[in-house]
Amino acid sequence: MSKKKVLIVFGTRYGGTELIIQKIVKLLEQAGIESNVVDLRSIKKKNWPSIGEHDAVLVGSGISMGRWVGAPKKFLKKNRDLLNKEDVIFGIFVSSGTAIDKYEEAREKYLVKFAEKNELKPDIFDTFGAIYDLSETTRAGGFARKVLQNQAIENCEKRGIEFKSNGINEFIDESRLKTFVDEFVALLTK
Repeated sequence: MSKKKVLIVFGTRYGGTELIIQKIVKLLEQAGIESNVVDLRSIKKKNWPSIGEHDAVLVGSGISMGRWVGAPKKFLKKNRDLLNKEDVIFGIFVSSGTAIDKYEEAREKYLVKFAEKNELKPDIFDTFGAIYDLSETTRAGGFARKVLQNQAIENCEKRGIEFKSNGINEFIDESRLKTFVDEFVALLTK
């Protein structure tokens, strides 16, 4: 039997969603699942990958100012009919600072209502928190960096952990992430 292959497409403003995807890919690899990861913002829409070449599709987005990144939203709109078919395994997730302390609110607003509004029927969806990348390679500059820094400081203080001014400040629910991937794998391998 050939390896199952998952298309993972995403959009990230400052890199946190991409860091979460790296964790997802590692867990999928441990389960024997191959991943094709595409940053939708890095290629032209006409060159976006075909979902037909994959056994499942996972779409991820960062949330900033209460909104999904544009590219994943456009990908979902473009492929909605294919993704909503019964024989396509399809999941969505978001990286959201709101989910750190208000998980149910973030899940409802950024996933449940988003799916309803966009007429999507994902088999699985979740949010795991956020990663604030303040490293030298961060995509956040100027004002955005200051906003991320303030959010990271606030979350570090709430939890009594050290703030990394030039590093990655991670506020991910690892058990929720693992459960999400395990359930996604179960859908894929049933």
